[in-house]
Amino acid sequence: MIYSSASDEAIHSGLSEERVLPGTLEFLEPVLWGSQRSGILAVISLCVVEAGLILLLVLNVRRRRRAEKALLREKTLADAVIESLPGVFVLQDEAGKNLRWNKNAESMTLYPIGESSAPDNVSEPHRAAAMAARQQILSSGSGNVELDLLAKDGTTIPFFFTGLKVQLEGKTHLAAMGIDLTETKRAEEAVRRSEQELRSLVENAPYGIGTISVPQDRFVRANPAMVKLLGYKSESDVLGLSISRDLYVEGDARGFRAQPTRADFFSAVEFNWKRKDGRTVIVRASGRRVRATDAQGDLIEIIAEDVTAQRSLEEQLRQAQKLEALGQLSGSVAHDFNNLLSVIIGYSELLSVNPALTEPMRTHLEAIKRAGERAAGLTSQLLAFSRRQVLQPSVINLNLLVRETQKMLQRLMREDVEHKIALDPALWKTRADPSQIVQVIMNLAINARDAMPKGGTLTIATSNVSFSQGTTIKGVDIAPGNYVKLSVSDTGIGMDEETQARIFEPFFTTKEAGKGTGLGLATVYGIVKQSDGYIFADSEPGKGATFTIYLPQFDKRAEVAYTTPETKDGKAAKVEPGSKTILVVEDEAAFRDLLRDGLQARGYHVLVAANGVDALRVAEQYDGPIRLLVTDVIMPQMSGPELARSLRATRNVPVLYMSGYTDDKLRDISDSGELTLMRKPFYINELLQRIGEILARKPDDRSAIPAIKQ
Repeated sequence: MIYSSASDEAIHSGLSEERVLPGTLEFLEPVLWGSQRSGILAVISLCVVEAGLILLLVLNVRRRRRAEKALLREKTLADAVIESLPGVFVLQDEAGKNLRWNKNAESMTLYPIGESSAPDNVSEPHRAAAMAARQQILSSGSGNVELDLLAKDGTTIPFFFTGLKVQLEGKTHLAAMGIDLTETKRAEEAVRRSEQELRSLVENAPYGIGTISVPQDRFVRANPAMVKLLGYKSESDVLGLSISRDLYVEGDARGFRAQPTRADFFSAVEFNWKRKDGRTVIVRASGRRVRATDAQGDLIEIIAEDVTAQRSLEEQLRQAQKLEALGQLSGSVAHDFNNLLSVIIGYSELLSVNPALTEPMRTHLEAIKRAGERAAGLTSQLLAFSRRQVLQPSVINLNLLVRETQKMLQRLMREDVEHKIALDPALWKTRADPSQIVQVIMNLAINARDAMPKGGTLTIATSNVSFSQGTTIKGVDIAPGNYVKLSVSDTGIGMDEETQARIFEPFFTTKEAGKGTGLGLATVYGIVKQSDGYIFADSEPGKGATFTIYLPQFDKRAEVAYTTPETKDGKAAKVEPGSKTILVVEDEAAFRDLLRDGLQARGYHVLVAANGVDALRVAEQYDGPIRLLVTDVIMPQMSGPELARSLRATRNVPVLYMSGYTDDKLRDISDSGELTLMRKPFYINELLQRIGEILARKPDDRSAIPAIKQ
């Protein structure tokens, strides 16, 4: 009986022992043997040993075959798992040689198995980290590392590897699985780029953006625009502010802080904030309340816009609209008032030449006449403010007017007021009404004098100014071009902002009752605006005031717009009674009667009409020659210029216009140089003198008068 090793099952071979020649050893071919009955599977090996002994070895390998099949199945399953992994699998020996790649690793790195080692397939910047991770895994049993795999073609692929130390066949190995981070890196880069763009948007936004901690009553974040809006230099300065104490004008903080507590969102709410320098800014804010998720408390995210300048412009617009409305009202009142004043002054003039008047009656008439003249002066100022005054523009040099005005100012200024002038010798010329500009200078100078009750310095200066691309001063856009600058400055008591906002309003005055009408600066404003200029006031309490006027440079040949009588005491030209026929058209009945009586008293044959339509009917029915048309400019149904055009279609008649204020039609004909005008109110003697001058012209001169421009 022959037995296998102690672990094998003994099997009876059925073979007998035989002797062989001593000293010989011979192995026979192994034979696989099995029994269907017993299910035994064995390997039989025969060998001949010395002394002729035949050794029969019988090994039962069924269990081993079963174990081998199990191992084969496990290996096949492990291979399938490794190959199906979404990432990279690598098995390395202790020296770092790659013993096993999966297909993903081979396709990504282009390295076949065994062709690369640990340092070869890692990009240079990450090799030190990879080696450190290997040492950690081999020493501690596990570890991970993020690195870039280096492919055979030089491309790099970001991976995150997790590794384990394993023992195989008694040797130490390192197994690692890696996840491709390409898409993750792209997503991270997209997030980083998005965060950078958002940060850039916040940092460069023109609006103030910040986050406020409600419990702490402080900013926790503030962008540069918010820092600038509040007048500080850095974000740290703003973060140190107490919202309720440092940011809000007294009495306004509670309103703001209550707003977000009533709702999670608020929009376009306006507050008054304090800048570092103490100046108040008007802020329009929108934001939301972020409810607390931790112990830090609620936050308020806020976007704030400085609307101080916008509100100032809106206030200026409202002021301009108010002044415009007042101007329209003043012009309308002045138009009707001028007609009444003309009647008062005219009849007092006619009555004053009556020899039957006693001295008391003559004195009373003179008082009536002076009162009418004073009222006419006020009306003229209202018309100047409303920019409906009839001007006589001409090309002027402001230096000459300032020097001429200085002579009058010397009599008006007190001894404690020093008078200085600073004139540009190369001053450009401008086009304006000289008498009106003199009135502007006089009004500003007198205001300056009154603003210096304890004495001071009055300075009048001129200079040239160019705005090549236009500019904006105090919210007013100035058109590009060249301008003549006139400034009148004083060292007086100055004005606050509230006063400056109203100084050009008619009848507004800071003087005591009876010491000012409130029309001086309103008149200045109207004259400057009607001359296509700009006027600005700069002042602070206790620091005096400066009024600056910009008038457009005149760069064309001077043109005479129209002519008017210069004196009030001229004598009427001598005419033969009844030899001249004049058509008088006036819609105010009392003034129309005055003109008829005054002209008839001087020997004229007078036809009268209440309006343009009536005048055409009267002219058509009159067979004789009409030597002159005297007409008001503004009338119902048909204006004076329209009447003149219609009448000239059938008669060659010169025209003398009358008006208390100007409008667009009057400006059109005045710009063409065709206008002969009497400004209401006027004296009868002035009218007679002008009529005599017109009628004294030769007929050829009258026929040469061009058609009226409409």
